[in-house]
Amino acid sequence: MAEKVVMGYVKCPVSGCSEFASVMKTAGTRTQFYTRCPECGCDQRNGQRQQNWIKDNMQPKKELLQATEPVAPVVEQKEPEPASGPDPVRPPRPVENKPKTTKTAKVGIFAVFGLVFGGLCGLAI
Repeated sequence: MAEKVVMGYVKCPVSGCSEFASVMKTAGTRTQFYTRCPECGCDQRNGQRQQNWIKDNMQPKKELLQATEPVAPVVEQKEPEPASGPDPVRPPRPVENKPKTTKTAKVGIFAVFGLVFGGLCGLAI
């Protein structure tokens, strides 16, 4: 496995963490940034707001971060969409009382059918 190249450093985006996170770039066709904090671990958020925050606050060296105070990322909270009305509750399906055909009844029906059909065939000959 190839060793990941550190693109730069940012202050850890997790609130309350004072560590510096290294910024790395994903491999493959979707090249995006992610951060790895020694305290919090890997943060792979790929939303446009987070990606812009990393680009705007990334410094090539940790020493440059100590001189500047980065702006904390803004976490957008989405409000739940109001329901379009109460969910309709389906009434339970009525249970149909179908008489169950037993194995004995099926054999009897086919026996009668065989006798009638056999008798008609015998008469035809």
